[in-house]
Amino acid sequence: MAAGFREDGRESNVRTYTLRQYDFSYDLMPGCRMLSFQEYGDDDSRVKVAEDAFGNQSYSKPRLRFLQNSPGYQPELDLVVVNLQSDSVAYCMGWTEENHPTSGYIEPMGTRTDYRRKGLGTTLAKECFRRLYGMGVVQVSIASAPEPDSSNILYESLNPVSTK
Repeated sequence: MAAGFREDGRESNVRTYTLRQYDFSYDLMPGCRMLSFQEYGDDDSRVKVAEDAFGNQSYSKPRLRFLQNSPGYQPELDLVVVNLQSDSVAYCMGWTEENHPTSGYIEPMGTRTDYRRKGLGTTLAKECFRRLYGMGVVQVSIASAPEPDSSNILYESLNPVSTK
């Protein structure tokens, strides 16, 4: 404060989840199926769900490719949920920490606005947790904007062991 900074509330929340003895069970919304993006392969639909989920019309195929070409990208952790018309309606990407292979995180994660509050975020997170655990990860984090961001309700419902 003496240096001219001011307190402006929380910048973000980081929740940590322990995967040992975690309840990975979920029910996928009827009429939907979960795939890896590699199995799905529809760039345009995946970009559209990201644009809608975050209200960011500048999200693009090059940005998606940039993420998918990142060091540490693992296709089996890039998940999408598609509806009966094979449109992507939700997605998440899981990552393992390069220097701490028993730690991981989910980033980004989003759901189309007309598919929210249907359990798709829970389904994606739990499946990603399950896959990460199968790779030896025992601790996962998810960062979010501070309250009143609605994503905090989802991330809290996943039973974190800590929030900072």
